[in-house]
Amino acid sequence: MVLPPLPDDREPARAPAWPGSARPRGSDPTGGADSSPPLAAILRASGSTFQGRLAACLAAYWGAAAANWLLVTTCRAILSGLNELVGEPAFSEFARFLLFLADILVPIWLQIGLNLVLLKIARSEPTAFDDLFRGGGYLLTTLLATFLFLSIAAAPVLIAHFLVERILDRSPLLTLLLSGFTWLSAAGAPPSILEGVESLIAWELDREAIRGILTGLAGAVLLAPVVLAVLARLGQFSYLIIDQGTGVVDALRGSWRLTRGRFATVIAVYFAYLTINCAGLLALCVGWIFTLPMTSLLLVMTYLALSERAPVWAPSHPETGEEEAAA
Repeated sequence: MVLPPLPDDREPARAPAWPGSARPRGSDPTGGADSSPPLAAILRASGSTFQGRLAACLAAYWGAAAANWLLVTTCRAILSGLNELVGEPAFSEFARFLLFLADILVPIWLQIGLNLVLLKIARSEPTAFDDLFRGGGYLLTTLLATFLFLSIAAAPVLIAHFLVERILDRSPLLTLLLSGFTWLSAAGAPPSILEGVESLIAWELDREAIRGILTGLAGAVLLAPVVLAVLARLGQFSYLIIDQGTGVVDALRGSWRLTRGRFATVIAVYFAYLTINCAGLLALCVGWIFTLPMTSLLLVMTYLALSERAPVWAPSHPETGEEEAAA
């Protein structure tokens, strides 16, 4: 089944045209200021493409969501039936593990397929519904790259968790005082009692060991914005994997190069992504029917804007590379 394009979706007004796109691809402009299209240009191109291929965008996004729900629900039903039929504790654990894999692999597989379809839509190429299920060849690479990506994100969280555990181990009284202060405040205790509890908390926190751990915890908290900035620069890896066939390390390194000097544009796009979806949420969640597909396309258009004049790291995706070579 072919996703229905509108009759005018190949008109020049519908195709994304980035400022300076006439410059040959292959030169690397990443060494200077932000050379990617500004946020307004990306939003205009995304809005124009979304409007021109509205049916295709909605069918791709919600088709992937429906397929994900159907496949995961089917896996749950089958494994639950087999578990009741076999009735062995060992098989129950195995079935739970298989369901865990399904909950991880199926959404990532379909997200890859959705990105493949959205890349075609952004390039004004015809799409088919079975494109959503053609992400299997990129699944392992995407999983490994995602694992590295999330490992970077988890680092400050794990450090903060470890330091909090150290504080609680060294000062069990502190946990009791903090919880007691919360309950007393909620119950409207007299100020004199609250001040006494605050003094005990301050005395407990002033201990040498606790102060050292708190310093480390503050450092972990201050490190969080730096980690978020790194993640923003690495966030294009999934598109490089499916569009240029890069490996795990090359995808992350390629994303770092794509966003060099363009950090402000990337952050602005993410803020626009959140703002648009929050607006859809405020519209009694009905707006999500349109905002979620539109913002997914926005991220794809951002990748195309960033890679417009960037060097190619690997051969293009076979389904798009042939048409690009012919052009």
